[in-house]
Amino acid sequence: MEKNMKYIIEHLDNAVTELEKVMQVMLPPEYAIYVDKDQEVHYITIQDAVSMIDRFGNNCMSEMIGKSDYILVYDERKRIVADGNSYLLGEFLVLRFDYGLKGLDKADIDNVITEMAGRMTSFAMGPYRIQAYQLG
Repeated sequence: MEKNMKYIIEHLDNAVTELEKVMQVMLPPEYAIYVDKDQEVHYITIQDAVSMIDRFGNNCMSEMIGKSDYILVYDERKRIVADGNSYLLGEFLVLRFDYGLKGLDKADIDNVITEMAGRMTSFAMGPYRIQAYQLG
């Protein structure tokens, strides 16, 4: 048993390095952020994002996030209006807009979070409080 543990520890660094290489191959170089209805964040391929946008059909809406190059794309039917303000609780995509829709890379993630943070608010529904993105 001790011999096996020694072998594992000696080769752990190599295993971590190899795992990182595998993950880099598995993750696409560019992707879109999708926030689902449960407000869980997913990184999806550009092809999957385009398919979602196609499913939005005539209900597809978008707006730039602050003064950044990032664009929020959503289904108009998921927008909630309260007290004259519009909110999204989830079910939206975030991409980069640069003469058309472009994917995000790892460097974009912190920028997206920073840009969106200023538009996040608590949305009250009875006794419940939910984070929401304020449109407009």
